[in-house]
Amino acid sequence: TDTLGAALQLPNQAAFQGYLQSAQVLINEINANITLGCDLVELRVTSGGSMAGFELFERDTSVLAFEGLLVDIGDIIVVHFNGGSASCSGGSGSGNETTSKTQFPSSQYLSNYDSAWDWYSLDAGIINTDNVLTLYDMDGNIQDAVFVSDDVTGTAVASTEGQAAIVAAAGGWEMIGGGIPPGGFVDDDFNAHAVLDLNATDTGKVGITIQRVNLADINTKADWGQAAFSWGLLNSGQTP
Repeated sequence: TDTLGAALQLPNQAAFQGYLQSAQVLINEINANITLGCDLVELRVTSGGSMAGFELFERDTSVLAFEGLLVDIGDIIVVHFNGGSASCSGGSGSGNETTSKTQFPSSQYLSNYDSAWDWYSLDAGIINTDNVLTLYDMDGNIQDAVFVSDDVTGTAVASTEGQAAIVAAAGGWEMIGGGIPPGGFVDDDFNAHAVLDLNATDTGKVGITIQRVNLADINTKADWGQAAFSWGLLNSGQTP
């Protein structure tokens, strides 16, 4: 019936999307220093559900929007940057995986990881000076964020500081021990409380990366360290 209680006339059928539980996801590993902009960001699923409507931001710009992806707890997603480049996509032009982690297998798509969902951003590469990576969910809420930099002091650009203020206001980042600097995360105060070192990781996909040191998420740089790469797998110090 319609809103007046009268029977619907033909056509009386329609398709619509049902309710989808939103996944819970953390940023887990970063390398912004790979040659040719073939940078990588790894995400780890802490509660299963839909990734539809999720967006990954670099500073104040969206670099990847997710759709059609359902994930389980413990799943890993690897985001490949500069995906329009044959050098970064393995020369094979992999698509975004939505049906299985081996939809585009590494045996044919050389840049992919068969233990992870592989997704590609056309962004030319992660800026490896001062930066904020932010993951928004389908409702526009911040799921996770990380402040990263190449130095313990120095200036930060306005787009980094603006996004840092948004994240901090939402409770997504703070100083070790709690709180926000009196003037906000600006210039020296941004760098002092950011994770290092964006331009000192390996220039290849293997080697040293920036990664979470365990399963905790206290929204400070204490969550993070540098270690040997573990793309598509849990980091050292993490357990299933």
